[in-house]
Amino acid sequence: MGFFNPALLWFALGGAIPIIIHLLHRQKFKRVRWAAMEFLLNALKKTQRRMQLENLLLLLLRVLIMIVLSLAIARPFFREAPVEALGDSDCHHFFVIDQSYSMAYKRAQHTSLDVAKRAALKVLQDIHPSEQDRFTILPLSSYPEPILVNSNRKERIQTAINELKPSDFGTSVHATMQSLRNLLESTEIKNRDRRIYLFPDLQRNGWMLRDDAEAKKFDELLKAFAKKDNPRFFLYDAGTPDAFNHAIVNLRANDRVITTRRITRFTASIHNFSSIPRPAVNVGFYVNDNLVKTEPTVLPPGATTPVTFEYEFAEAAPHVVRVSIDPDYLDVDDSRWLAVDVKSAIRALVIDGEPKDSPKESETFAFVLALDPTRQGDIFSIDVKTVELFNAEGLDAYDFLVLANVQSLTSDRVEKIESFVRRGGGLFVSLGNRVDKVSFNEYFWKKGAGLSPAQLEEIAGDAPGGGIERGTERRISKFELGHPMFRTFQKRTMAALYDLVFYKYYKVKDFEPEKVLAALDDNFASPLFLEKTLDEGKVILLASTLDHEWNAGIQAHPPFLVLMWDLCRYLSSRPSSRRNLFVGDLINLDLPVEAYQPPFILDTPQEGSVTLPASAPERDQKFFRLFYPSRAKSDDPKAFKNEGVRNAGKYKLLRNSAKEEEKLVTYFAVNVGPREATPEEIQASEGNLERISKEEIQSRFPDFKIEFRGEKKDGANEIDMSPPPASGLWKYLMYFLVGFLLLESALACLFGRGK
Repeated sequence: MGFFNPALLWFALGGAIPIIIHLLHRQKFKRVRWAAMEFLLNALKKTQRRMQLENLLLLLLRVLIMIVLSLAIARPFFREAPVEALGDSDCHHFFVIDQSYSMAYKRAQHTSLDVAKRAALKVLQDIHPSEQDRFTILPLSSYPEPILVNSNRKERIQTAINELKPSDFGTSVHATMQSLRNLLESTEIKNRDRRIYLFPDLQRNGWMLRDDAEAKKFDELLKAFAKKDNPRFFLYDAGTPDAFNHAIVNLRANDRVITTRRITRFTASIHNFSSIPRPAVNVGFYVNDNLVKTEPTVLPPGATTPVTFEYEFAEAAPHVVRVSIDPDYLDVDDSRWLAVDVKSAIRALVIDGEPKDSPKESETFAFVLALDPTRQGDIFSIDVKTVELFNAEGLDAYDFLVLANVQSLTSDRVEKIESFVRRGGGLFVSLGNRVDKVSFNEYFWKKGAGLSPAQLEEIAGDAPGGGIERGTERRISKFELGHPMFRTFQKRTMAALYDLVFYKYYKVKDFEPEKVLAALDDNFASPLFLEKTLDEGKVILLASTLDHEWNAGIQAHPPFLVLMWDLCRYLSSRPSSRRNLFVGDLINLDLPVEAYQPPFILDTPQEGSVTLPASAPERDQKFFRLFYPSRAKSDDPKAFKNEGVRNAGKYKLLRNSAKEEEKLVTYFAVNVGPREATPEEIQASEGNLERISKEEIQSRFPDFKIEFRGEKKDGANEIDMSPPPASGLWKYLMYFLVGFLLLESALACLFGRGK
């Protein structure tokens, strides 16, 4: 039990006043014996015991009145239910402790999580459990996996609370409440009374819901708590008032493909979440953990500031780039990593469907010349083959494949090409007069399930002929300005793209309109470039040719050369999401059998070196797959189990063999959010420490019946465990006081008449 006004308990000494008056009253009279009094004494002896009991009862009532009065003005409250103190409780205590990375905020000597743990231990100390009582610890995070469930050992709970550390996860009250609901519905929880103690930092984003549908689900969840289980919620605020933070919210390479001997530009985005400017923050740029450059940067309040670094890689190999800023009170988001795969050149395999005796007359001559004019392979290293020599083997040695006016391919070769694309390879298909439309639609279109983004129809347009025949000119009427293959044709250079003239082309059908990258200016806005994505790879279809047969003079036109350059760089860029992940994602990598063999070692930021099991490839498969972590996937659709990596940082994959030295396979970079550097994503990230007030929680969630039991004061290292302001025990004491007063008056009147 506690008291709002404990100093007023001294008024309980007023209970001695009636006793003192009674004693003083007895000492006032002197005994004088005389004849008439002897008669009265004899009569009094007959009623003396009754009068003593009446006086004692009145005295006790008057003492009790003074004590009850002092208790009422001291306003007592019970920290726990009174029945628990009697050792006859049947309660399940849930300790829901915020473990998100914002709880690592440390302005004073202790983090917010340290403050929450101390408060939880204090609450645990005040609990005197019976044999029926049970305890559960649940983290408040975006992946609320129970830490300890249904334990009846208080010491074990205390140890588990002491061992809690901040995670790299975000906060989600909705996910945590759903996980709590699942626990309450499980057969393990059998206690009649359920009490949930919440220890969050009241970060606003943790209480925000993505959309109306999620808000509706959360409201239904809160109503279900009130209707069925009716648990009691107690909240202890461990957050720091007016907390501020700045974080690196994005790191990217400006080039989609990074090659040696070329300057690569990297851009880091740093956001200041506070309303105070941060002058001269040092931003460090590291390559493979070696400091390259430090850039002092001013961070305006509430703004995102880009910082650019340039670097030239000398070695074609996997590398990891890191950008770090001066540490603040929350250092989890003060660094960001980026895994990059640096190539000596972009490798391409070009299949020429119409080779000629003179190389300049072949289908792909101008195309190859546009990509590698010096034939030194500095940027693009190109292998050209005819259809007869192409067996679709070894495609993974190339970044992209070009099929130029190829008549047809067998189904097995098309399947190998499709497998190459699905693993991240690029495919560029150009048409022409040699293409077998029936075969193309059968093997490449496959009723929409194949590689082609559209089904071929008839050839349209007129190519220039001899003499005065000029043909029907068609130009690009519109194109996707934001697509990477048109990156050069922005603003002033946009008009150059309209100078390209096309004469003949295939009409196509059954395509998705949003997949049309460029269209011609005929009456049907016929698609010229179309795109299709298959798993991690992409396919671009050109409805015309690459040579002069259909489009005289186009190969020598500068816009066409630049367009092909950008198109091929786009096709050769493999998705970085396989190696650049976020906390909670699963590391998943396919490795060719002929290049790598187990065992593999993964160096992790927190767990040290881990041996990765490699799944054996299936029959006729040339790849095996690596997973980390290798935890079994939960079959429970309601579970919020984290099946991915738990810690941000650099992960280094090595091939470990007793016969050879350790060989670097690749790097993985794992970061905390946001996933996208949009203003909405940045404000919704865990690094935004803006708080939500108790009043707003009660206003937004009226069905959430929660009692606020304490908060951390600014500069303090613990929560002020104040009692709930709505405690009404004093009212009942006042009712007892009035009852005792009425009873004392009635008895005094009644006993007085009898005298």
